[in-house]
Amino acid sequence: MRKQFKIAIIEAELKHQPLAAAANKHLCSDRRLSEHNITQFITERKNPTPEQAAALARVLGCSVSELFHPEGAS
Repeated sequence: MRKQFKIAIIEAELKHQPLAAAANKHLCSDRRLSEHNITQFITERKNPTPEQAAALARVLGCSVSELFHPEGAS
């Protein structure tokens, strides 16, 4: 489990759907995220693209490396 990612979401007081919606403002249409994607990233069943990781980090006010291990952001 990606603990730091989940902790950042909790500290930001965001639920998965609003987080996805906020990140989508920084992504092109073919990289859009859903509530389900956020869950998949937390549980490591799926890895975000570099663009998705950057958008999530921007919304959460963290760096990509704080949220995802280098191998988890590709």
